[in-house]
Amino acid sequence: MSHRASKESRYDGRSCPERTIEVTDKLLREMVGCLSRQYPTHAVGEAASDSLRDLRPHLEDGLSALADIERIRELTDQECSRQRAFRIALISSM
Repeated sequence: MSHRASKESRYDGRSCPERTIEVTDKLLREMVGCLSRQYPTHAVGEAASDSLRDLRPHLEDGLSALADIERIRELTDQECSRQRAFRIALISSM
């Protein structure tokens, strides 16, 4: 295994929940920004549904990582905000 692959594997899933949360948050923000820039208001709904479906596994991972942290300690205000955003996006993806 190369050094790069070894380093990347340390960041996946439960080995680093904070990293998972950051990545999920970044993906969600990028999706929202992209939708707001690229689609007219009347076309955002369908595009958002497709994008949210694609993002669903990341949202589930992010919520799981937050639950892992919550079992250890209380969530920070920022983590609570991210948890709400991930839940809303996950519900919207259905």
